[in-house]
Amino acid sequence: MFVEAGVLEVGNTHIKNSADMNIWQYDTSTVSIIDSVISGSGLDGIMQDAGTATVTGTEFYDNYRAGYMAFGGYVGNLSNNSFHGNSVGFETYVTATTTAENNYWGAT
Repeated sequence: MFVEAGVLEVGNTHIKNSADMNIWQYDTSTVSIIDSVISGSGLDGIMQDAGTATVTGTEFYDNYRAGYMAFGGYVGNLSNNSFHGNSVGFETYVTATTTAENNYWGAT
């Protein structure tokens, strides 16, 4: 799922098994993921290149690289999520700013 602009709101959804990223957030988009599951991606569960994201109550597992990768974007809020079985649970690069509260970091 490629999100270049606009708003994506996902709730109670299982997004899985994409060849690269299950969600690739880019440019001026706003993404809100609530009470969902992101699993089995060939690279990252979510790759955020820019924009603003809020992820709450979501389980990230069995993603090849990172459950959530913030690369130069801004993560508005990352709270009450579960990360397990990914190579890296959450990774932040370049100018990304991450606020993370009350997340579960299981074995990778």
